[in-house]
Amino acid sequence: MPERAIGATAARALMDFAVSRGASRALLVERSGIDTLDLLDEEGRVPLDRYAALMKAGQALCGDPAFALHFGESEYGAERTLACMLGVLSPTVAEGFAQVVRDPRAAGANAGRYELVHDAEGIWIADPMHHDFPEGAEASYARCVTMARRVFPGSHFLKAVHFRHAEPRDRTEYERIFQMPIVFGSARNAVLLDPAVLQQMPQAASHMLDIVRTRADAVLQSAPMQSTRCRVEALLANGLRSADVSVDAIARELGMGRHTLFRKLRAEGVTFKQIVNELRHRLAVQYLRERKLAVSETAYLLGFSDPAAFSRAYKRWTGRPPGQRS
Repeated sequence: MPERAIGATAARALMDFAVSRGASRALLVERSGIDTLDLLDEEGRVPLDRYAALMKAGQALCGDPAFALHFGESEYGAERTLACMLGVLSPTVAEGFAQVVRDPRAAGANAGRYELVHDAEGIWIADPMHHDFPEGAEASYARCVTMARRVFPGSHFLKAVHFRHAEPRDRTEYERIFQMPIVFGSARNAVLLDPAVLQQMPQAASHMLDIVRTRADAVLQSAPMQSTRCRVEALLANGLRSADVSVDAIARELGMGRHTLFRKLRAEGVTFKQIVNELRHRLAVQYLRERKLAVSETAYLLGFSDPAAFSRAYKRWTGRPPGQRS
């Protein structure tokens, strides 16, 4: 069975959300085992167990028992809902479901993550991926319900939400977000819909769908065969923090000798040392200026032996010390 994984953009959104709520990015990285550079790949995947560890770390570091629900209803998850938007913003809901769910009754079933289940009560959008990850199910359905209400304001086609896990001590945030019957200890994680919704047309579907599809096309077209440099940078992502950035180690990962690696990089007009240096420079600027990390955190993430060594490198790159960010 293939390893369960989730999109890198979802993990990036979760990490950024946790940081916005006061969590330390360095501690999130340490506790989850996710390298921040891995999250920059729009088409990348993160093992579900690491995503779960990130969720639990965010919950603990933010001191928020309802952290997963709050992430689900936040704007931080917008990037990971591209597939959902393609579905919800289709001409009708029935056509939209084909984008994001698998209907076991249909031939050539879609490879979506959710499952469409029909029974006497109505239509269930089930989430089997998170059957053993309660926080994942909570965030997933908080996101779906929040988005549905934005697209169908005033509609009441959402009938109930079910969770496999036991009822929490405090239901306050569940009631506020879902505003419908909530069942805990259910046989599945799922949302119940009124079948009449299948023929509804989302508001402003035409122009919004064009925007979303344009974005999706751009993502697909921007993912050509990776250069050797890109492949090296991707592998360096997990090595910077541990200082494991040797040419031999990277060459082995790429299935080639060091001389072959040197030759391929030279053909692209770059050296291995230059890639490491430029990658650290680029990430240092991003961490300090855009994400407002501390100098010590940045030094740790980039694999420097101590903040002083990082400060010297940063001054060499930019002409000023890292504390002077403007």
